[in-house]
Amino acid sequence: MEQANFPISRNLPLERLVTDALGEIERLGYSRRSRNRYRAIWEHLIEFSDRRDLGDEFSGDLAVRFLEEYRV
Repeated sequence: MEQANFPISRNLPLERLVTDALGEIERLGYSRRSRNRYRAIWEHLIEFSDRRDLGDEFSGDLAVRFLEEYRV
């Protein structure tokens, strides 16, 4: 798998992180169906974070809570 050559940013707002990630998976040639699945999951993550007042930045804690909520 090809890796991007840009620095890892910390404290990006979730919406910006999702936008950047979607652009990257499109650049890597993911199918439209796969991109739509990722987009849907990431939009659920943003909504989950908003509902729980967990902030608008990605964190390990947010990821764990999201996965526990959806039993993944």
